[in-house]
Amino acid sequence: MEQFNPLNVLSEMHLNWGYILTQVGSFLILLFLMAKFLFKPLQSLLEERRERIRKAIEDAERERREAEKLRKEYEQYLVRIEDEARKKIQEAMREAYAARDELLSQARADAQRMLERVRRELEYEREKMLIELRDFITDMSVAIAGKALGKILDMKAHRQLIAQILEEELPLENASGNGGRNS
Repeated sequence: MEQFNPLNVLSEMHLNWGYILTQVGSFLILLFLMAKFLFKPLQSLLEERRERIRKAIEDAERERREAEKLRKEYEQYLVRIEDEARKKIQEAMREAYAARDELLSQARADAQRMLERVRRELEYEREKMLIELRDFITDMSVAIAGKALGKILDMKAHRQLIAQILEEELPLENASGNGGRNS
C-alpha cells in the first residue's frame, strides 16, 4: 500500500496553474470592482438608512417628550380652568345670596314702611272719626239742649260749651281705650 501524500494528490490532479492564476486574478479584479462600485454605494445607502432611522427615532423621542410636556400643560390648564370655574360659581353664589339678602331686607323695609303708613292712616281715620263723632254729639247736644230749654241758644256758643265739656270729659287719647264711650 502506498502512503498518502498530499503533494502526490496535487500532482495527480493535473491542475493548470495558468488557468488557476487567471481565475484568481479575475476574481480579485471582480472583487476590487465590486468593492469600489457595489459595496461602497451599498454601504453608503445602508449608512444613510441607518442615519435616517436614528434621526427618526430621535425625532419620535423628541415629539414624545413634547407631547408629554403638552399633556402636562393641558392637564394643568384644565385644573386652572376648573379652579376658576369653581371660584366663579362660588362668587356667583355669594352674589346671589347677597342679592337675595338685599331683596329680603328691602322687602322687610318696604313692608315695615307700608305697615307704618297703614298705622298712620288708621290713626288719622280714627282721629277724623272721633272729631266727626264729637261734632255730631255737639250738634245733637245743642239740638237736645235747645228743645229741652225751649229756646234756641247761640249755636256758636253752644258748640264751644259742649266741645269744652267733651274735652274735659272725653279726651281723644282716652276715647280710644274705652271705645269712645264715657257716660
